[in-house]
Amino acid sequence: MNKLLVSIDSHIVLNTDNVCFVNENDIQYDKLVITKRDIVSAYDYRKHFEDIFMLHPSWIHANLFEIGSNKFLVSVIWSRTIGCPLSSINVSAELTTKLTIID
Repeated sequence: MNKLLVSIDSHIVLNTDNVCFVNENDIQYDKLVITKRDIVSAYDYRKHFEDIFMLHPSWIHANLFEIGSNKFLVSVIWSRTIGCPLSSINVSAELTTKLTIID
């Protein structure tokens, strides 16, 4: 079932069918690649990241990448300091940076 996640000025619409997630540390920025096995679907997001966020990191940062026609990848990184009930959240749109997905 397709669920709307975010709409940005009605131009970029993120839903459970066109967005996936990855740990920021799994992106190889020197080559601008990410391996397919590191990508988490929107449906499996909670299973992979919820335990980390329940620890309340002091900050969470996400980058939004376009990886195809109306296909998006959100990379997520968080602080090692935990126990902050009001995490600071920051999101950057990296729509001009093109990542390649490899096997």
